[in-house]
Formats: sequence, C-alpha cells, structure tokens
Amino acid sequence: FYQFRDTLTVAMRLPTNNILYCTGADFIGPYIPYFLAGYLVARRIEIPRTALVNVLCAAVVAASIAFPIWLDLFYNEANGGGIHWYSSSLPILFGSIGLFILFKNVAGTCAYAPKWVVLLSRCSFGMFLTHVFFIFAAKAAMAHFGVSLGIYASAAVFYAFSFCASFAFTALLS
Repeated sequence: FYQFRDTLTVAMRLPTNNILYCTGADFIGPYIPYFLAGYLVARRIEIPRTALVNVLCAAVVAASIAFPIWLDLFYNEANGGGIHWYSSSLPILFGSIGLFILFKNVAGTCAYAPKWVVLLSRCSFGMFLTHVFFIFAAKAAMAHFGVSLGIYASAAVFYAFSFCASFAFTALLS
C-alpha cells in the first residue's frame, strides 16, 4: 500500500496530505497478531464454557480498558507511551482475546443468532479493513470544522463513527 500511495502522490504531483494519507502509518501489518489470536480462539483452542471463564474474560476486557485510562489520568500519558495505540498495544491485544473468548462462549450457547449478529459477522472483515480510513476521515473533518473535544470524547466519536461508517460501507458493498 505504501508503494502505491507514494508512487501515485509523486506521479500525479499531489500534496502529501492527500486522501491516501488518511489511512494511517501502517494499514494492515500490526493487526496480524489480532487475526492469529482470533483464529486460535475460534478454531484451535478449546476453552471451557463456564461462568468463571466468562467472568475472567470480562475482567481482562475491563482491565485492558481501565489500565490505559489510569495511565492517562494519573501519569498524564495522553497515549500511554504507545500503550494503547494499535500497533504496540498489549492491553488491546489482551482485551481482544478476552472478547473473542467471551463471544465464542456466549454465541456457542445460542441455538440461533439474530439477523443483525449474522450481518455484523459477515461485514466484520470489511469493517476491519476500512475502519482506520473512517477514523482518520473523522479526525480530518473535526480539524477542518474546528471541533475540539477531550481525548475520551474524541475516542468515543472516532469509535462510534468508524464502527457505523465501516459497517454501512461494508454492508453496501456486500
């Protein structure tokens, strides 16, 4: 992707702040551990479906959210020194594994899945591939219109917008 972006920018004499640069620093590479963890949980590792396992998974997810917030609040680390940025984030990785296991355990006990869960599942890979674009598009739009929010409000806006926009985009394409 980098080669395509850089070549097109030079060949067409585009400014370096064109739309192709809204995809972030690294588009797919750092997400490979999440793919592997999800695959292992879904297909290779047999995890007991007990209430204790579900509670432990929920605790891991809660801790993975609370730890970066704690760093922000008490150590004034706006980005935790990279601790909750996607490419170097153990809390996000652990929280994702906890969610994978929790979803597998809960979904595995259902006789059927609601239609919205099936549609969301079918769109999940497309959402994964496009969500970064929508995060950076929302960030650029907020900067363009002079919208200034705190770090947590911005994160909530980016999450909600990227989730809805990438879901709608992927659903329309499928």
